[in-house]
Amino acid sequence: MNAEVQTQEKIVLAALDLILRQGIKKTGVDEIARQAGVTRATVYRYFDDKRSLVHTAFLRLEQVFHNALLRMEQDPHNSPGVYLDQMGQEFHALPSGDLITRLEELKRLYPSVYAGVQEVRSAALEAVFDHLLAAAEEKRLLRPGLKREVVQVILWEFLLSLLNNPRLSALGLSNAELYSTVLDILLYGILQERTLQ
Repeated sequence: MNAEVQTQEKIVLAALDLILRQGIKKTGVDEIARQAGVTRATVYRYFDDKRSLVHTAFLRLEQVFHNALLRMEQDPHNSPGVYLDQMGQEFHALPSGDLITRLEELKRLYPSVYAGVQEVRSAALEAVFDHLLAAAEEKRLLRPGLKREVVQVILWEFLLSLLNNPRLSALGLSNAELYSTVLDILLYGILQERTLQ
């Protein structure tokens, strides 16, 4: 990673951290610059205004899905668990905070940015699901008789409603804890064994 890219990444991660912890309105460019260890002028060298920086910060969260997609395309023969673990590690490395509330704030303050972020997320998640389900089918990991289309719709709806559920933000879980719990439920269910009659 060259110096220019490193500087931009520091600024974006500083912005994302502050935004997730204290909100978009309460986060100023001066504070972002201070946290990133750069000057205000440097921030404006990379971003035209606060809106474009906020947009890039929220897209940085979606980069996890794009990175997973690239890995799946480069090495399509790994098991789905490998890709999911890598996504979990990337989410864990990102700043954590009240994402649900911040997305609502983004929707109010910058509706077009919110719409763009949602569009990027939707496209990325759909592609990730396609690859994961194809890999699971290829390795015969899906239970026989499951309809791929139904599984995809359920996972899709589950994840989207999860990301927009205000009750989850009240739990105070980190992104890594939330991701890990959701992954366990999706892969293994909630019961230790199938004993229900």
